[in-house]
Amino acid sequence: MPDIGKEKLVASTEVFFPDAVVVTDCSALTNEEWKKYRQLGIGGSDAAVVMDCSPWKTKKELYYEKIGAPVLLDDEDKWFIFEYGHAIEDLVAKMFQKKTGFEVIIDTRMYRHPKYPFMQANVDRVVCLPDGRIAILECKTTNFFNKEAWYTGPPRYYEMQCRHYMAVCNVDVVYIACLFGNTPADFVCHRIERDLDYESDIIEAEKDFWENYVLAGIEPDCSGDGEMDIAVLRKYSGPANTKLPPVVLESEYIPHVKKYLNAVEKRKKTRSNSRISETAGEKPSNPILGSTWYCDKRYH
Repeated sequence: MPDIGKEKLVASTEVFFPDAVVVTDCSALTNEEWKKYRQLGIGGSDAAVVMDCSPWKTKKELYYEKIGAPVLLDDEDKWFIFEYGHAIEDLVAKMFQKKTGFEVIIDTRMYRHPKYPFMQANVDRVVCLPDGRIAILECKTTNFFNKEAWYTGPPRYYEMQCRHYMAVCNVDVVYIACLFGNTPADFVCHRIERDLDYESDIIEAEKDFWENYVLAGIEPDCSGDGEMDIAVLRKYSGPANTKLPPVVLESEYIPHVKKYLNAVEKRKKTRSNSRISETAGEKPSNPILGSTWYCDKRYH
């Protein structure tokens, strides 16, 4: 039984993923240096973008990131989300360790796939299983209103990240744990086992994105999500020039604008109603909700 609550920091000589190529030790990098390394390939959090299931980022934005396009207008609140997730990561790892009794190790190295060098990985934690095998632990946080997305398994965009890491590091098991509140009962963990067919689809999609867009210098099309696409344009083109004369739309465009505004309003109401239901204490249908639970089944 490991010393519960105390994580081991991996030594530079320890080898957990012998089939993967070590790129660098990120603990010695500045934030700007780390970003430069991330531009050299596709990371785990990029996998969902490439697979068209990221709720936060489009392929166009990822393309701009990889080619090093200057950011002219960024979301000032993003730093808080990033820092909060990083700060709570230790707590999520300790809760996983207490729940399982597995040894959990911090590994700060960046890895690269031996066959597909554009595939990179920075794992949250290394897990030593009782049978001697090595697994990976991904630590996540969310808020109370998003907990339903974790009931039967991790959200698909996080599953893509885990399967990407399996491919890069050549491991068969990834645990993904999430804390969505401030009590031990607000903790969920799922075990994901390797699926080589699924993994092959991810590799092909990432290969296509890297070779046919990033290396080729071809900008991907817009995603079709109006809000996200506009946000990307603002981020890399800068704010609108208010000194320019306004653009008067032709009457043929008015129905499309109204349709868009109605869709935005409907989306806001849907989110609001969802939060009201949660706050009112409506019970979800899944019988395992409302308590700490641990999923040890294969999840697709």
